[in-house]
Amino acid sequence: MSWSVPARMAAEAGWCFRASQAIPAWQAILLSTLWRKRLRPVEVRSKVLNRRIWIRPRSSDWGVFMKVLGQLEYACTQQDRPSFIVDGGANIGLATSYFAWKYPGATIAAVEPEPSNLEILRRNCQSLPSVQIVPAALWSGHSKLYIQDSNSAEWAFSVAPEGNPGKPVEAVTIGDLLRNSRFDCIDILKLDIEGAERELFRQGWQEWLPRVRMIVIELHDRFLPGCSQAFYSAVLGRSFQQEIMGENVAIRFDPA
Repeated sequence: MSWSVPARMAAEAGWCFRASQAIPAWQAILLSTLWRKRLRPVEVRSKVLNRRIWIRPRSSDWGVFMKVLGQLEYACTQQDRPSFIVDGGANIGLATSYFAWKYPGATIAAVEPEPSNLEILRRNCQSLPSVQIVPAALWSGHSKLYIQDSNSAEWAFSVAPEGNPGKPVEAVTIGDLLRNSRFDCIDILKLDIEGAERELFRQGWQEWLPRVRMIVIELHDRFLPGCSQAFYSAVLGRSFQQEIMGENVAIRFDPA
């Protein structure tokens, strides 16, 4: 057992080093201590955004923070002045915040159904006037949906028409988002919706998919088989370029 304390110290030092790539080093050291003790949300300063972001200790928030603002997994969305961005599965607003920083002239619809995530999403986006928060779940039609996996990590909540007997959440379609906006198309459609993409691309996509210029999606076949099949069956009718970055598939459609 004599190695356990040095091993733990080495692990924490490694964690702090990796964290210091995304936040100030002093804050990484402090956070490594708070993470084990604190329950309430804490603020960390993102080096990329140059502003403070709320995250929850003892949650999956730090993993999302490092993916989005450390590894910059949405850097593949490079576009020339996009006007309308949809963040489907906005979680606590880290991708939304990244898009608002990278594309300050764009309007962003941040769609998130889960109440505890919505609370932090609102905190993180309250200073971003270009962000419109939509408290709903993306779906192929209008129906009552229920939060599933209530014991899952905060980034893994999913929705389904039946299951959890708790309070239902509203469904919203991508067509709804377009109709409620002043835009003719979606320049970037980011989707991390924990398997709901299977339903989204099984039906109803003919209305809105031709009006999307780029999709960045995480496919969840490991949770719900058939997600990739539904997605590619829908998009293969158009010519596109594909890029893989981390867990995301980026599809950039060629101009018609």
